[in-house]
Amino acid sequence: LRENCHHMDKQQIPSEGTYVSDAVGNDYTKWSIKTPVLLDAPTGSGKSTFICQTLIRHAAKEGNNLLLVSNRAALVRQQKLKVAEVVSEYDPSISPNPDDNELGEYAIWGNACICTYHSLFSLLRRAEYEPRYADFLHRLRYAVFDEVHFLYADAGFAASCGKLLQQIPAIFFNCIRV
Repeated sequence: LRENCHHMDKQQIPSEGTYVSDAVGNDYTKWSIKTPVLLDAPTGSGKSTFICQTLIRHAAKEGNNLLLVSNRAALVRQQKLKVAEVVSEYDPSISPNPDDNELGEYAIWGNACICTYHSLFSLLRRAEYEPRYADFLHRLRYAVFDEVHFLYADAGFAASCGKLLQQIPAIFFNCIRV
């Protein structure tokens, strides 16, 4: 990971009280698969809001998909609720208020999929035999790794984290990685 950091575009939020959406502006339209993007901002600055509203809508307009991976099940649930509300605005087949059955381990809503780091390998394996997931990944443009420090912090004692830390760059080489 450290070896690749000098190749990373770092979108640093200039001052406290500045929201990610304001700081990024339209720069996200210029992001490239060649360079991972790090959104470096304090808690409450709107990183998740930017992803769950602006970037998902942008991906949908392009006909692309976005995968959002987070470290905690409770956070994933909150993100699923935000994303379902946003996606339902342009995809009438999506309920803006999903029930518990729709908030399973991972789910695809329109052009978005949200899962935990622990369920990511399961999602990738599912794409090997289920066309819906294979199609989703085929059109994947953005792979967003929320709370990515979790992988580094837990890699020393959680084998799956170490494996993900090693494999994410190879698996998602053809995506814009945030």
